[in-house]
Amino acid sequence: MLNLLKVFRFRYLKAMANFFTPVFIYIDKVPNYSEKAWDIKRKYLRRLGFKIAEGVAIDRGFEFVRPQGISVGDWTSIGKNFKCYNYNDVIIGNFCLIAGEVQINNGGHQTDDYVPFSGVIKIEDGVWIGHGVKIVGADICIGKNSILGAGALILESVPAYSIVIGAPGRVVAKRNISERVWHVDNKWYDPNTFTIFPDM
Repeated sequence: MLNLLKVFRFRYLKAMANFFTPVFIYIDKVPNYSEKAWDIKRKYLRRLGFKIAEGVAIDRGFEFVRPQGISVGDWTSIGKNFKCYNYNDVIIGNFCLIAGEVQINNGGHQTDDYVPFSGVIKIEDGVWIGHGVKIVGADICIGKNSILGAGALILESVPAYSIVIGAPGRVVAKRNISERVWHVDNKWYDPNTFTIFPDM
């Protein structure tokens, strides 16, 4: 009985993906930056199997291997042509800013026998990822409130509050963070509790 349920669930998810993917591809290409457009895109991504929180904005050109296993937290903004080669879970936190042309890849092959491997990539709350950053590897965590400078190549975990640049990426400074941090649409949030200030 359990095996039958698994088969049914797999076929259901596959059918939903086959139905909604062409619709999402069309919506993804429409250059509309209104809240209504973001809401439509969020709904279709959820139907495909993504875990998409409230206030998430994902620009055009979003590519992925499989919808299951990708989760995006509250008020995260993702720029154009985000490529997510997710062979395992990819977890993106709240209030993250991800610029255009960013790539994530959490799968690869062993160098001795080419056996495939994969691992979770986690991006914690409040992380700013600059244009063209590449995060490559398994079991990588980008610590909260970190900044990855444009063009950085991230091959290992990054401690919280780090500023990272270069290829391969290296920590060049620790971030001195304000009590209030700006976000898209002129929202301000608390970088410790990750809640929006209602008076801003």
